Amino acid sequence: MSHRQMLVALAALIVSSVTGQPPSRVGGLALDAPATIGNCPNTRVHVTGRINATGPLDVTYQWIRSDHSQAPVKTLHFDKKGPLTINYDWSHRGSASGWVAFKVLAPNPLESKHVSFSVCK
Repeated sequence: MSHRQMLVALAALIVSSVTGQPPSRVGGLALDAPATIGNCPNTRVHVTGRINATGPLDVTYQWIRSDHSQAPVKTLHFDKKGPLTINYDWSHRGSASGWVAFKVLAPNPLESKHVSFSVCK
């Protein structure tokens, strides 16, 4: 956990103890069916997801793929409760099939459903 994440978590605990409210957390994930962009043999799989927070917080997440490749870890800042949108693109040259998902690493670990795709088949 990074220094910033530890400070955010500590601040959430302090606020919850003062206000009597539970700390903010990720309350849900959604992942849309992928869209295919371009023409064979050069295509791009575009995926849109949403992370829903119960209040202000920073969320670290990472996209994962069926080829076991992992995208860089990213941080999403929520100023208030509600959903924020995230996007991912995976470029292919030629025939391909697989799945894409994302996982929340902090503050509370979760993983989205996996959405499948098939291009140039």
